[in-house]
Amino acid sequence: MLEEALKLKVAGYRSEVLFSDAEDVRGGSPARRFHSARGGEVQDGFYNSEWVMKFLRSVCGSSLAPTAQRGTFSYYVQPGDHLAIHRDIETCDVAVITCLLDAPDTGDGGKLCMYPTRAFEPLSSELPRSEGQLA
Repeated sequence: MLEEALKLKVAGYRSEVLFSDAEDVRGGSPARRFHSARGGEVQDGFYNSEWVMKFLRSVCGSSLAPTAQRGTFSYYVQPGDHLAIHRDIETCDVAVITCLLDAPDTGDGGKLCMYPTRAFEPLSSELPRSEGQLA
């Protein structure tokens, strides 16, 4: 999958939104800066595999179905690349994030943080870094 992600990066695009919109619940347009590209056949195989769905259903304890035909690759490769705190659209209760390549931890970069105890707070609530859980 890493080989496919690196190959498809050239066909991708840069996304930059300087400020999050006023959405406080779900969806909206979070501030972000990164490069992304549509997934390919290898990612499709993973995304649509029965074993992945079976595993996710067992972990989540509910029925699940993909919300799209294909996933995307996101590339956080330049200083300042990020995706601000957000909740996905109503039909996306579970997101599968697969890290294919991680840079050495030099203390200069961020990590994926989750705030499970604050799931029902408005997104505009201040979220100090110290309360995040590294994923």
